[in-house]
Amino acid sequence: LIRYFCEDRYTVHFEDAAGGEGVRLGPFSKLWVEDGVLHADELLKAKFHEQTQIWHAYETDTYWPVMVIESA
Repeated sequence: LIRYFCEDRYTVHFEDAAGGEGVRLGPFSKLWVEDGVLHADELLKAKFHEQTQIWHAYETDTYWPVMVIESA
């Protein structure tokens, strides 16, 4: 089980394989990732799919190979 919590203000953005920035979410006051599932402010935001190595961002229904969490 892999889990981490961020209890400060954070944003999340996704990137394509070339490093180009895509969808940006937040800021959020509480964020956590547990077993490849991203929750922010009590809502499900994204899930990592092991088979394809891609993050699915639920709000935009888009898929990204890289997720970046940054302090807001």
